[in-house]
Order: sequence, then C-alpha cells, then structure tokens
Amino acid sequence: GVLRVDPSFSKTGVATALIRAVLTEIFSLGNAKAYRCATAEKRGFYQRSGWRLIEEEVGGDELDVFEVHSN
Repeated sequence: GVLRVDPSFSKTGVATALIRAVLTEIFSLGNAKAYRCATAEKRGFYQRSGWRLIEEEVGGDELDVFEVHSN
C-alpha cells in the first residue's frame, strides 16, 4: 500500500511514528525483514531511519528499494 503524510506535517514525527507502528505489526507476525519502495528524494529519510538501500531507481517509476531487519 501507499503511505503518505500531508506535507503540512513534515518533520513532525508523524511519518516516523506510522512507519514504526507498521513495522511493529510486520515483525510481530514473525517476519524478519520488511521492504519499502520510495522515491530517491526520500532516500535520506529512510537511511536515517535504519533502512538499508538495496536497489536504486528501479522500474518505470525509478523507485529506490530499501530493507530493514527486525531487532
């Protein structure tokens, strides 16, 4: 699915909180990894949030692919 936060909430922690909640659910179901696609402009955000960039500018939308492991 798509997860977007209204730009007026930029840098308020809303996106980080939503992602943490989703990851908590994913890992509670027994998954050891999660993957996320995002635009290159969001690369820094995901890398600062602990996601590892595994592919750059994939497909027609040229999205980056990230992974994160459960703790």
